[in-house]
This record gives sequence, structure tokens and C-alpha cells, in this order.
Amino acid sequence: MDNKNEILFPIDASEKHPYTKEVIELAERSGISITKIGEILGWSQSYVSQLKSGKGRAKVSDLEPLISLLSPRLPGDRFYNYTVFREARPILPSDWEQLVLMTGLVAESEQTKEGRYPLGDDDIDTIAKQHHQVLEQLDENGEAYRSFNTYNSPVTTFKRSKVIAERVRESLDTYQAERKKQFDRQTERDEELKHWTVRILNSLPSVEGLSDQAAEIEDALIRYIKPRYEQENEDAHISSYEYGKTELVNVCREAAHVLNLPSLVSDYKQEDYLNSSESDQVLAPAEHAKRLLEKLELYQNSFEENQLDKQQRFRLKGLFKKDCLTKIKDIKITDPRSLPSWGSYGQELFGGMVRKVFRDINTPPYEINLSEAFELWATGLEYDVDEETVQVCGKVFHSEALGDGQLTIHELNSRKFVYLIVFPCKELNRQVTLLSNQLSAIELIEHIKIEAESLNWTEQLPALLSKIKSALSQNGYRVPGIRAVY
Repeated sequence: MDNKNEILFPIDASEKHPYTKEVIELAERSGISITKIGEILGWSQSYVSQLKSGKGRAKVSDLEPLISLLSPRLPGDRFYNYTVFREARPILPSDWEQLVLMTGLVAESEQTKEGRYPLGDDDIDTIAKQHHQVLEQLDENGEAYRSFNTYNSPVTTFKRSKVIAERVRESLDTYQAERKKQFDRQTERDEELKHWTVRILNSLPSVEGLSDQAAEIEDALIRYIKPRYEQENEDAHISSYEYGKTELVNVCREAAHVLNLPSLVSDYKQEDYLNSSESDQVLAPAEHAKRLLEKLELYQNSFEENQLDKQQRFRLKGLFKKDCLTKIKDIKITDPRSLPSWGSYGQELFGGMVRKVFRDINTPPYEINLSEAFELWATGLEYDVDEETVQVCGKVFHSEALGDGQLTIHELNSRKFVYLIVFPCKELNRQVTLLSNQLSAIELIEHIKIEAESLNWTEQLPALLSKIKSALSQNGYRVPGIRAVY
């Protein structure tokens, strides 16, 4: 085969180039080495040599860089450029889940007597804040507490427990500080008394007969002087210590009331009520305060865990299946007439989950079916559209406006056909141009029938097919239903 264009651009080319061997030989005759051919096509030298020996054929698209180098100009004398659709991908904004919830919330609230919610420019953060504020006043099932009023509700009791725990700590610190001061003062007095007792005894004559008298003197010091000595100093400090003890007892009584426990009077006796004047009956109040603090901490931890569990059960995000979300992000739409069924994706994504959204304590919660909300929201989904410019080599064989679209058929130099259909795509919010594969005359007719059905051209189809068949026949192509005489 000597014609260069027949080698490079064969009429009967399909996916595989029928003259792969000849193309490589043509490149060698043009001064391109096997090594260089491998570099141009991204192949190994051994693979190029294998193809040159006739063992296998390469794809036309893979050979295109070498063919373009050997023949910068395409065959034929009529060329047309079109911008055609390649694919589209759905664009999911980072806050898509919140937008789905808001869409469902608006649709659901508009069916209620309270009317549309949210109002104005309220965003998802405002909705979530109100939702969680209401949750604080509800039990673990999302129902209003029935056996409590505002004053003694679990939330109010929890807040009181935080305040009373802080007061217990402060009173305990004060009591222990005063107690330490008292102990230090007692130690100091005992040391001073001992000091003066020793000095007095040492000042007495060292006479053996005075030993009994010295013992009497020491006993008198302990029995008479020590109490008066202590009383002089104790009167100055007793009030602060007793006040600290009374304050600790009182605050422990309040803490016990919060925890619904009786107040401790002694190590072995408990009473439901304790007057501040009875605080001196309390044995080891510090230990009692520590035990109450432990109970308060356990109560607070339990309450917070329950709150977290409740917030998790009634959370407003993170409700979708991650594997399905990945599937949606990987969607590639190659034909805009066949967009995904967002209803089925919504079902797979949320499994028909119904999520309650609370507005206020006096309004019934809105129950949002997230699968349905996703389908409703996805109707306005935006797409990232990828297009490319193609060069069609061959004359316009037929062109006609059909409905709100346009059909253009080209006869290629390879004696095959391609057609382009242009139509407005509401979902992509743009005019779309689709390019067909290369088709034989018979394949062209069959494809036009299919396109007419999908684009609502069925009423115009008979006249359209008659025109195309007539043009094909007049240009020497075999047409089904038309007998050739030759």
C-alpha cells in the first residue's frame, strides 16, 4: 500500500488500527527510529518491534501522536469544529447535609399551622442551637419531662449541683484551713507551756527533798495555768473556726438535699434536717463533705453522659452512609438525558431515616424524612460539566431543526457517518451538544430512531428518515427498503 493517507487514515478503521505495522514502517522511512517511536507513544522498544513484526495491532487513539507527527494535516477538504459534551459530575457543597435538612424542614413546616420554619435568614447553626436548647428540657426519648416543673427539672437540678459543689469545695477549704490554724496554735501553746515549765523547774534548788514539791508544781501548772493560758488565745480564734464548721455543715445539708440524701449528724446517725446550731454534733464534717463531692461528681458525670447520648440520638448531621456518599461523588454522567435517580440515591444514603427537629418546647417537632428531603434538594443540584472541542472531517450530509433541538449529520472521509444533536438541558442549565460514534449508513438510521424517541422527535421521525434514506441512496449507499439495481 503506497498511499500515505490510506495507511494513516484507513476507511475501515475501528478501535484497532488495521495498518499498525505499516504506520511504524512509514515512520521509520520518515527517519524516526524505533527508540524514538517508543518515546513518542510511551511504549517500550521491544513492544514497538513486536508491532512492527505484525504481532498485534494498536488502538487508533494510541497511535494518534505518531500519526499527527507523520501527517499534521487531516485528509479531506471540509472541516468543522464543535464544542461537545464529554461528562458531568454532581457538585456536592461541603454543607450539603445541612442544606438537605433545611430543604426538608422548610417543606415540612409549610404544611403546619405554625407556617414556614426557619424564618428570614436563619441558618442551620441557629436551627441547631434552638434544637439543642429544647433537647435540654426533654427526656432521653425526646418527650417533655412530666414529673418535674421548671424549678426542679433535671437541667435545673444539674445546674444547682454545679453551684453547690463549688460552694462545698470553698467551704471545705475554709474549714480545713481554720482547722489547721487551730492545730498550729495548739501546738505552739503546748510548746511554749512546756518551755516555761522546764525553766521554772530548773530554777528550783537541786535538793533531793524538793522532788515531791517539784512534781506538785508541775501538776499545778498543767491543771490551772494551762487552761487560762489557752483560753486567752482561744477566744480570739474560736469564732472563725466555729463559723467555718457551721458553714460547711450547712452547705453539706444543701448538697445532700440536691442529691436527695439525709444530712449526716454523726458517724452512726442520720437526720433529715439539721439546724446550724447543731453543727457541733457533726463528727468529721470534712470527710462527709468529701463523700458528698464524690457523689455530686458521679451525678454530674452521669447527667452529662445522658445529655451527650441524647444529643447523639437527636443529632442533625453525620446521618448518612459514607460509602454511598463516595459513590455519589464518583458519578460520571456521559449522557445528560440519563441523569441519576436521586430518589434511589436518597434512599440508599439515609435509608428512609426520619429525623425530629425541635423548634420550641410548646411546638411539636418537625419530622423530616431525609431520603425524601435529599431527592427534593437534588433537583436543584449543580454540575461540573466537562466539554471538548472536536474537529469533524467531512461534509455536512444533512442538517435539520427538530423541536427545540438541532440534528447535524456529517459524512466522513472514511465513508462513515457521525451526527451531532444540540438541545437545551434544563438540569445542567445549558445548551448541550452530543457527538455520536462513527457509524455505517445502516447504523446511522437505527441510531436516529433511538434518538428521536429520547428527544421527542417521534412525530417528525418518518419525514426525517425519508430524507436521510433518500440522501444516502443518492450518494451511493445501500439503504434498507430500497432495492439497488446495478
